Amino acid sequence: MEAEGGIGVSVADAFAQGVSLTARLGPWGRPVGAVLVLGALLGLGALFSRTVGRRWRRALEAAGEDKAVWKEALLAAGPPARLLWAALAVTLAAAVCGPPPWVGVALEKGFRAAVIVAVFWGLYRLVDRNTAWLRRLGARHGAEFQATVVPLLSVVLRFTLVAVGATVLLQEFGYRIDSLIAGLGLGGLAVSLAAKDTLANLFAGAVILFERTFAVGDWIETPDVSGTVEAITIRSTKIRTFDQGLVTVPNANLVGGALKNWSRMGRRRTMYRLLLDRTTPPEALARFVARFRAHLQAQPDVVPDAVTVAFEQVTEAGFSVLVTYYTRSTQYDAWLQINERLNLDVLRFLEEEGIALAMPERVLVAAGASPWPEGATGTAAALGLAVGSGADRAGAVFRPKEAPPAEKRPPEAKEGGEGERGK
Repeated sequence: MEAEGGIGVSVADAFAQGVSLTARLGPWGRPVGAVLVLGALLGLGALFSRTVGRRWRRALEAAGEDKAVWKEALLAAGPPARLLWAALAVTLAAAVCGPPPWVGVALEKGFRAAVIVAVFWGLYRLVDRNTAWLRRLGARHGAEFQATVVPLLSVVLRFTLVAVGATVLLQEFGYRIDSLIAGLGLGGLAVSLAAKDTLANLFAGAVILFERTFAVGDWIETPDVSGTVEAITIRSTKIRTFDQGLVTVPNANLVGGALKNWSRMGRRRTMYRLLLDRTTPPEALARFVARFRAHLQAQPDVVPDAVTVAFEQVTEAGFSVLVTYYTRSTQYDAWLQINERLNLDVLRFLEEEGIALAMPERVLVAAGASPWPEGATGTAAALGLAVGSGADRAGAVFRPKEAPPAEKRPPEAKEGGEGERGK
């Protein structure tokens, strides 16, 4: 610390001695000294830029894309650094001339202003939309982010830097900006309240692009719309529905509600139930279940560990077999082709095992006829089913039966409430 202080004092003493020396050279001594100081400092700055600065740039270019951020930071700092060095040269050259106190104060304020301008100018150049760090940020979050958010982010950062730099510069020259800031705050509050929906959509769009909730080409579904994403902007998202309608959805609606992205499926599920005829022998049913399960597990485009083929339950209509599997492809057209091929295999296996699918049954009862067929008892009588074998019932077409003879009809109620029970 002492050494550094000694060096600073010695430089200051040397500068003071130089100023006093120029004062002894007559009326032209100080102007000549100022010109010499100005020329020496400017020449030193140019020499530094041509030698050291050029070597740094070459080293960073040779380092490749990994050092692109440092290279662009160096390029962005070049013009502001030259401005700062020129302001320093002018200030020192003017000091050699021995100006009046008020000129010295003005020179000091000018140099401080040059420092402020140089700092904010360098930062302004560093947040250009084509700089490496913004390009990397855009590439990391996708093409939509790079095309939509990166330009907006660059504009917002530049506007912020200009506003803050102007504020600091005005304060440096003694202007009170408290009332201005208060007025801008009230104005900003009024604008934000008036455009709260627009601002909500802007922030929601940034969230979608930052988190990559979905991308262009994805199939998404919300409670209100389902379709393929065609475009993502900072305010809204355009979705092409399956009936070819184009729906524009505000981004706030997509972020604030439930959203299902079908394109992010790792695999696609197929599930259905086969209803087999009630006359199917248990041995044939077991063979079909085992054969079809093994067939699905052997398919290259089906995930073998997630195959389910099981005799699920016995129903009144037939035997229910549950079939569940996942295809490796999630594309709709490929999924349909796989299902079509496997459905044809199902029909082939059923035919080879002699198993028929259960057919729906319908009972027709003519008006005025007895609600139960002759000889039917129990549930069959209650439902009006004909008595017969299971095979007959599976393929039978039920026709209305004629009314039974009078002697077989149930006793009808007589007038006065007397019937068979009253005899």
